[in-house]
Amino acid sequence: MIVGGGVAGWLAAATLARLLKPTFCSVSLIESPLQTDGAFSAIALPSFHRLNSLLGIDESDLLRRTCGVFSLGAQFADWGRVGDRYFHTFGSIGTKLDAVPFHHYWLKLRSGNDSAIEDYSTASAAARVGRFAPPTSERTSFLSSYSYGYHFHAGLLAAYLREYAADHGVTRIEGNVADVHLRAQGGFVDSLQLNDGSHISADLYVDCAGPAGLLFQRVLNSGYENWSQWLPCDRAVSVLCAGARELAPCSRATAQRSGWSWQTPLQHYSDCGQVYSSRFTTDDAATTMLLADLPATALEEPRRLQWSPGAGQAKSDHSEMLP
Repeated sequence: MIVGGGVAGWLAAATLARLLKPTFCSVSLIESPLQTDGAFSAIALPSFHRLNSLLGIDESDLLRRTCGVFSLGAQFADWGRVGDRYFHTFGSIGTKLDAVPFHHYWLKLRSGNDSAIEDYSTASAAARVGRFAPPTSERTSFLSSYSYGYHFHAGLLAAYLREYAADHGVTRIEGNVADVHLRAQGGFVDSLQLNDGSHISADLYVDCAGPAGLLFQRVLNSGYENWSQWLPCDRAVSVLCAGARELAPCSRATAQRSGWSWQTPLQHYSDCGQVYSSRFTTDDAATTMLLADLPATALEEPRRLQWSPGAGQAKSDHSEMLP
């Protein structure tokens, strides 16, 4: 039983259905009919290729149906100080010389050399000029030295995975979990009570409810370790706007006084947002700044998201959280 839809919930459902198969067990997912929070885009690292292979997903079909684009990495601006630029590349930088990693040579010759280390990355060089090509399978070619990820429209990706999961036997239950009943012995989850009064039981529960942490934090009282002293950002606001004529094969993250902003290109769209700390600015101020700095016309109303940075703590009597 999976609680919560969205990309996380339907990704879990699709994977479990593919691996376990309906002949061995049944997989169900409880999804709220009003679940529309979160960012408009989802960024996948190169490791997503393994998921495509596992699920048997055709890459071209996936990109076409999710407004997806290829990504060679992420551009970071102003993080060390204003004017700094760094490109996090999806691939190797340089090549080994006599079995010595390239960065050792770059560091030794850096004195008097203004070139950045990412200048020696094929992926970052291609991203800088807005170009993309799949890496070659010829291992001796420098065009095999990089990989790539994806940018997806989050809602379309969730719908794609929902369809895949349904085709593989996953049952969707529309509703909201109103209460969680625990077993008297051991404290494990016994059943979930929906807002219509019905009860659902399962052998395994997976919590994909997002920041609410429905099962583990609120109901099981597993404790929570607050990390806000190290991670002060606890809010985000995002908006979908018209896309650029030419797609950039990378996302951008720019440091700001109260947090940082992002731009994620999609087919026909661009997801723009602000991550910020409520201790240093207000929701309205962050939204105003976002809308004033958009590269194109906003297409939807901004979405807001809030969370408490930290991690759950398991108590000794709940050390085996899922039966």
